[in-house]
Amino acid sequence: MRIEITNGYVVTTDGLNYVLNKAGIIQKGPNEGDACLEAIGFFPTLGMLADSLINRMVRQSVVEQLHELDAQIKQITKDFESAILIQDGKESPAHA
Repeated sequence: MRIEITNGYVVTTDGLNYVLNKAGIIQKGPNEGDACLEAIGFFPTLGMLADSLINRMVRQSVVEQLHELDAQIKQITKDFESAILIQDGKESPAHA
């Protein structure tokens, strides 16, 4: 499984866990310029992964008011749900 979420985040599995990864480009070495995934965390459920992704993105944000934070959390959740629906072969209402 490989699900591209938002802002360069990608969900994969390792057979036991869901893995939250950050997509990047190798900067040095013989594979310079190639795409890569950096594992950020391993989670037993997609819900736990989603919570971690939301927390991570909120901590990295520069919002200054609660309504901005609320809007950001809703957008992250919507992006995550849309990516899951697309992976499952179901078109989300936002993409229909």
